[in-house]
Amino acid sequence: MSDYTETLESKMYEILPDDDDYYQKLMEITKSFRRFDEALDSFISTHGYTGNLDDLDLKVSFLKKKFKAAEVPVPRNLEEWYTEFKPIERITAIRLCFALELDLNGAEDFLRRVCLQRSFDCHDPKELIFYYALSHNRKYQEAAEAIRGIQKIEPTALIMDDDVVYTSVIVEQINEYEGLGEVVNYICNNKAMFGYNNVKASENIIKLWEKISGTSGIAAQEEKRFEVEFKEEMDLPGNTSKEEDNKRKTIKTVKKDEKNSSLTNIYLQILGLRGRLISSLGTDRSLKPILRKNPLLHPLAEASFPYRDGLTNVCSIS
Repeated sequence: MSDYTETLESKMYEILPDDDDYYQKLMEITKSFRRFDEALDSFISTHGYTGNLDDLDLKVSFLKKKFKAAEVPVPRNLEEWYTEFKPIERITAIRLCFALELDLNGAEDFLRRVCLQRSFDCHDPKELIFYYALSHNRKYQEAAEAIRGIQKIEPTALIMDDDVVYTSVIVEQINEYEGLGEVVNYICNNKAMFGYNNVKASENIIKLWEKISGTSGIAAQEEKRFEVEFKEEMDLPGNTSKEEDNKRKTIKTVKKDEKNSSLTNIYLQILGLRGRLISSLGTDRSLKPILRKNPLLHPLAEASFPYRDGLTNVCSIS
């Protein structure tokens, strides 16, 4: 599993944006991306499956037996993982970790490399319990019973101040406990710290945003560079007056659109959209028109790409 990832990473460093066939090389690498069913085949082969990987019925039977033996609910759409290539739901992915009797390291490896999902979010009470159960060799039914003992926690706004609790602190605390009951009590007695999540991610996004959006930030530097390249291109011999006029209209539109350096405009700049290309987006703030059917994007990346409004909310945290 790790060899596959290392191979793709090595290919990534072998190509350069200045290469004439850069886009074609990227396309070749994206063809190497495995679907979930292909990655799952590789994974179960190292976790107890010894049958023919081309035998759908045998693979499904193996997985169903694993779920039942571990007393984990059997997914109703298990066959569709192989026939319709649907992305696996997160709760199903976590349940599969219990079904395959993975330890914490194996579960984290499965979530990241096979499901292309993040590891356990220990700011989420349910995932914290699953994290503890897998790291302390507890059964799925024990974890499910513990989750039923959690009181409902209302989400709250994330305010980056000295009172923010990072996931590492929570994990350090619960790793000292001797049972799931203590974890449940910890969650119920500290509800305030479980009303938000993604603290570290938000902090890193804010730091990156400061580098991008400042008056001398990356976006401003890129805009100046664009203007220089545009002027150099206009000075080249052979430019017709019509071509020049069209390009000047484009840059004029860009200057008007990016006069106020909003997150939306910088986001479009990062994605390489300028001038009249922006009008093709309409009013769809989900960025779907940009991402749809993009051959360089894995389907999960397209589905998980952040909304512009969502990034606005994150970057406005103070």
